[in-house]
Amino acid sequence: MQESGLEPLRAGGFGGATPYHFPWTQPMARWSFPGGREAAALGGETDWNVVGAISGADPVLRQEYVFVTAHFDHLGRDYETCYPGADDDASGTAGMLEVMRLLKGANPRRTIAFMGVSGEEEGLLGSEAFLLDPPVPTGAIRADINLDMVGRGRPGELHVMPARREGYVTTLTRNARAAAANCGIALSAGLEDHWQDSDHYSFLRYGIPAICFNTGLHADYHQPTDTPDKINYPGLVRVVRIVRDLALATANAAKAPEVLPPAVWKAWVWGPYRTPGTELAAPRHPGPGMDSGSDSSFSKKGTCIPSVPG
Repeated sequence: MQESGLEPLRAGGFGGATPYHFPWTQPMARWSFPGGREAAALGGETDWNVVGAISGADPVLRQEYVFVTAHFDHLGRDYETCYPGADDDASGTAGMLEVMRLLKGANPRRTIAFMGVSGEEEGLLGSEAFLLDPPVPTGAIRADINLDMVGRGRPGELHVMPARREGYVTTLTRNARAAAANCGIALSAGLEDHWQDSDHYSFLRYGIPAICFNTGLHADYHQPTDTPDKINYPGLVRVVRIVRDLALATANAAKAPEVLPPAVWKAWVWGPYRTPGTELAAPRHPGPGMDSGSDSSFSKKGTCIPSVPG
């Protein structure tokens, strides 16, 4: 971020290793070990999100923010096993950094902020902590574009969430469809069951229009086999172009994103979901606000959307 000339958001407790580090404290919790052993208190440690911004050029709209986010945490090591997390979510983090580089010097009207989020794997903790005590008013954050697992999938297959949730589908989703179409991709709604499963959901909970891009589920999710050699690099480049165009268009638009009536998005035609169905283990912890009755885990197969012309 420093090399790209991004400005740090200095308010709200920034500091640490660089001026871009935003600290947050893990919530305390007690965990019982198997076999009836005593419970242990965990939490209380300081973790960091990393945030920088390209300041808006418009004297009024520069006070409004369009966020581009990706979580940089993963499972790490479990005894002798290493979980590389190449797709989940090194692909999204790399994509965010490249969008940041491509937008250097773009002079957007609104400010575009980039946030590398920690604590996603533990339940969207980092994004939730950021929005609980943000350095800018939450009402000034107009949109979030999130990249989570954007390095796999079949050629031309790209999913967006939310796509079919009343009150949550906005002009941001509509404009994402247009940006993807300009790159020859018909966005899919095949992962709609997982619309709460990444950091964009924290923004949605605060009434901020948000979407997440994902290239599809696979058997390497949360496995030691999620390695860099399996990344579809040309496909990742296309995702970066779409997010770059969408972020800049959102920052330059006369109006901020707004909720669309169901009659609009129910008429949309979606691209296919061709990724083979795979039963996946649920995340270790659900995100904040995810009740037991919601479709909020990766334990279900994605909905199969048939391929249709146009």
